[in-house]
Amino acid sequence: LNELLPDVTSLERLELNNCGLNDAELWSLNLSVVTKLKRIGLASNNLTQVPSASLRALPSLQILDLRENLIRSIGPCAFCGMNITTVLLEGNLLGLSNSKPFHREAFADTQLIELDLGWNHFRHFDSSILSGAQATLEKLHLSGNQIEMNLNLISTLPRLKELHLADCSLNNIPYSLSKSYQKLKFLNLSTNGLDHLPPNLDALLPQLKVLDISNNQFSKLPHLLLDFVDHLHLVYLHHNPWDCECAAQSLQLHMLKRLPLQEQLRFDETLCNVPQLLKGQPLHRNTELVLILSALLISAFFLSLILILLLYWGRDAKQKGSYITNEKNDETITTTKTLPNDLSKMTLNSGLSPLECAIKDLDNSPPSTLLECQIPQSTSRSQISIPQPLPPTNLLRIINQQQQQPLLIQQNTFKEDNLINNNYFNNNNCVAPREKEKKIYEEYKTFGKGRIIAQEEGEEERRTMLTF
Repeated sequence: LNELLPDVTSLERLELNNCGLNDAELWSLNLSVVTKLKRIGLASNNLTQVPSASLRALPSLQILDLRENLIRSIGPCAFCGMNITTVLLEGNLLGLSNSKPFHREAFADTQLIELDLGWNHFRHFDSSILSGAQATLEKLHLSGNQIEMNLNLISTLPRLKELHLADCSLNNIPYSLSKSYQKLKFLNLSTNGLDHLPPNLDALLPQLKVLDISNNQFSKLPHLLLDFVDHLHLVYLHHNPWDCECAAQSLQLHMLKRLPLQEQLRFDETLCNVPQLLKGQPLHRNTELVLILSALLISAFFLSLILILLLYWGRDAKQKGSYITNEKNDETITTTKTLPNDLSKMTLNSGLSPLECAIKDLDNSPPSTLLECQIPQSTSRSQISIPQPLPPTNLLRIINQQQQQPLLIQQNTFKEDNLINNNYFNNNNCVAPREKEKKIYEEYKTFGKGRIIAQEEGEEERRTMLTF
């Protein structure tokens, strides 16, 4: 390797991961020839300490990857005078011994921005042990350590924006946290035992944009938190036993608003646990189904309402049409009687109610016909009218049972000379002058509907039912 490095002096990234390097072998490398190196990977080797001497020869170095080694502590001035901004120490033995994992001068004179201490052996963590890195640190990884989320965890890190506490066996989040938490933009609480969040989380984390609560025990979120969650840019909810009944609707709507990010947020792994009918179904797809079914139900309701109204209006119109049709049909119902002396047939058009009629010639009457109509007691005079046309060459006599007075009416088709030249008006039963006859006829046309009884001389009384 020492023979190759002089040929790549412009090298910016060097990965020596899984090479089985120990401390001595690393020190033997001539890294000073690659002065433009910005990243060096030394993960999964057998290093027990930070190779400070070798690293100081790299003035452009920014990222140091020491993951999965055997480092138990960080000595004094391990990174002094370096331009390193990111140190990855995940999967080492820090915190395993009783000695302090960091010397108080370990990060002196540095501009460290990101520090990964995940999956070490910390039982208690206090940010004050980071000494020189406190003022500049923005990203801290503590995942995989059995620590608690407490006031002192990041209390001395005023610029911290990203905190990772995944797989830390957390069961609850304190209702009170230090002011340093208020600057957080990203909080990773995945793979813990959490089943609830503080109702005042919006006050504890006012600037939060990304929240990861995946792989916990959440089944629902209280309404107090739903507005807070809905205002976050990204929320990771997968691998929780979600209750997909009505209480999850607001959360489902939140997911629908972020459908373009469904792959990143792993929506297909955000599944319902209850009810049993929806178990194993993606929570957001269940929402789509609910919305579609709701829309269909609402549409069906309004369609049914419209059909009912149309049927009602159609039935009402049909009843009115049937009434008018019956009235017109009833007017066509006729009764025909051959008059004496071979007179033309007489036709009566019925009205709205049944009539009983028989034909009778009065004594000494001319070749004409009188119709005697009996008006029921219950029929008022205002309800009586004569159907048109009246039979030719006949007279109608209306006997109003309320007044018991016969009314003689001459049909307008009856010839005047025929009425004058005969002895019809000499009949004792019916005598009426021409003027009175016309007046009575006009009155009959207005009030003449009723029961009509007509008799013909020499014949038995016959009744014919006419329906108006």
